[in-house]
Amino acid sequence: WVCLDNPGQSPRYPIFCGNTQLPQVLKICGNHRYREDSALWHFRQANKLATVRWGTCRTIMEPARDYFLQKGLRELPFVEDTYTRLAAKANDEKEATDFLNGYVSDYVGGAILKWDELYRTYWRLFWSGF
Repeated sequence: WVCLDNPGQSPRYPIFCGNTQLPQVLKICGNHRYREDSALWHFRQANKLATVRWGTCRTIMEPARDYFLQKGLRELPFVEDTYTRLAAKANDEKEATDFLNGYVSDYVGGAILKWDELYRTYWRLFWSGF
């Protein structure tokens, strides 16, 4: 399980030893400057706003963070079974690794979308000041 920015605020997402590719947004470093093409900043913007008014924001952010962890745990048996079945039926593991690569890409994309939504929600909450 991997988490970007603040582990107390950010969602975790799985990366499997069978992955051969990661989403492009995970290949871009966002540590030295703001970059919209880096996954880090999609999490960091919402996390920074939430930190300013943590008492208010945690009631929104913690359930979102926990949702992604529970989602991963709930789906893990399906992912493992599907990968095993695909790997067993194919002479090569391309179909199985494509499945894992797609699953991780979709998972990360969903988390980024949710954190972008949280970022916009927090700005609407605090438009008149913190």
